Amino acid sequence: MIFQNKWLKYGFFLAILAVCVGCDQQTKLMAKEQLSYAQPIEYLDGVFKLIYAENTGAFLGLGDSLSPNLKYLFLVFIPTFVLFLFAVTYFKSSNSYGQFIGMSLIVGGGIGNLIDRIAYGSVVDFMNISVGGLRTGIFNFADVAVSSGLILLLISLYSIKKVNN
Repeated sequence: MIFQNKWLKYGFFLAILAVCVGCDQQTKLMAKEQLSYAQPIEYLDGVFKLIYAENTGAFLGLGDSLSPNLKYLFLVFIPTFVLFLFAVTYFKSSNSYGQFIGMSLIVGGGIGNLIDRIAYGSVVDFMNISVGGLRTGIFNFADVAVSSGLILLLISLYSIKKVNN
């Protein structure tokens, strides 16, 4: 790992988590206040939309029709357990900057959505993008952090694999 001091590593990890969770929770609060009873707001001729939605399922509403007990297991317990394992594995192995930041973003975004699941039973989503003829599902800042972290992690792992071959 690139950090010689473990406290610096932990501090940097906590700073990324704080930024992810803070931005996520603040933007969701703003979405609730500004968008929950408003018509969708379009920018760039509809390429980017702000539209309020509460997602009681997982990614793009998956699992929305499960029974309450199964939904709790699927949407709260399993993600919490996976985040815990991810963080433990993360601190035990040596990682590149890309891996470190990527995993930190994934954990931070996961915590942001997990807070909503536990506190409210659903996650606030409010952004939507159209690219060509394709339109994304409605998402939030935590989803952006998780997706960005995953992309950074995969690029980093691919780069390391390429260097080692």
